[in-house]
Amino acid sequence: MLASHYQINRPFVIRESFDDEDVIVNLDTGSYFSLNKTGTKIFNLLEAGATIDSASDHMIQTHTGDVAVIDLAVCNLIEQLLTEGLILAVERTESMDNHDAAPIPDDAEEKPAFTPPILEKYTDMQEMLLLDPVHDVDDSGWPARKPDSV
Repeated sequence: MLASHYQINRPFVIRESFDDEDVIVNLDTGSYFSLNKTGTKIFNLLEAGATIDSASDHMIQTHTGDVAVIDLAVCNLIEQLLTEGLILAVERTESMDNHDAAPIPDDAEEKPAFTPPILEKYTDMQEMLLLDPVHDVDDSGWPARKPDSV
């Protein structure tokens, strides 16, 4: 069952935006991911503190398409992000009240058709990403190495 609030799994997850997609790296697993424009919007909403319901409502209000399809697509993406360790379920906090990451268009504006979010996983660089020194440090962080990694 999905929780209602999420946060990015930092410091293990980093991301970079490029035009219409995001590249997300999970430094803990060595996998990296590509997230299309719709997925990026949902990811941004979650990062800003949106609940599942408010993220889904936002996508429904800003896109045309079947409400049930949009709602299911948002839930499916969140499940994938959780499974891959990119986000974590968290308790609600006061800082999560500001989740309006993007303005909702006026009714007069033409809404784009909903395109399902796509999270693509890549594992071809796992070995190189796991060689990163961040994996050989203790809880105090780099450059303090773990006692057993010397």
